[in-house]
Amino acid sequence: MDLQGSWLFRGYFEVSNPSGGPSFTQLVRDSLATGLGRSATNFRIASYPVGPAWRHTFWWREGDSDYAEAQFFARIAEEYPVLSVGVSVEKGLEDPNAAPAAKRATYVMNRRTWDWQRLKNRAKDVLTVDVPACAELVSRPFELRFSSHQYVRGKATADERRAFVLLDGTWFERHVGRVTESTIIDHMCDLDTRREWWANVYFGCDLAPHDVEGMKADALANILLNFAAIRTRIGSKRV
Repeated sequence: MDLQGSWLFRGYFEVSNPSGGPSFTQLVRDSLATGLGRSATNFRIASYPVGPAWRHTFWWREGDSDYAEAQFFARIAEEYPVLSVGVSVEKGLEDPNAAPAAKRATYVMNRRTWDWQRLKNRAKDVLTVDVPACAELVSRPFELRFSSHQYVRGKATADERRAFVLLDGTWFERHVGRVTESTIIDHMCDLDTRREWWANVYFGCDLAPHDVEGMKADALANILLNFAAIRTRIGSKRV
């Protein structure tokens, strides 16, 4: 079973195997496990939206928590036929009253166990050591995107998005211009103080329809594995 460029135009994956074998996401999971020297049974697959169809984002992780761990991801962009792949990190809420009541147990961040805390603490090493090394491995512009949402009494009420790209060793913020690593670190520190804000951070690269057409699961997994050093740097228990 292969990736199809048409999925990017339609905006959602169709990963089930018509022959009844493993799905595309299961094959990616197995290849990730092999590449990391893990058992495939240690990996979890999550998707959004939750349900049988219209899923545009998949994650692969090793822990049981939905949001605490830095996860490999593949995400079809909302507005354009682009597949973004890499590693994502999430910052949870710290104001329990801001979280949806039904999801309070999972939306409220525990700084001792969530990888966000380690990302903030180790951001300089991630940005100056791991990201440039990863960009060289993938041989593509390296994208770093922040998608943040403010919650008030259980409902998202405001959004903020910022996007950075490392191109030929220089950082740029899209629609702004050239920046330094300190600009990105300052943004992380600012987000860290916002108790009622959720943040998604995506370290990745973008693939066009012609890039993914006919791509095998192990080929996608190999691209994801280029981001493993970032995940290892900020992981609480991974080695």
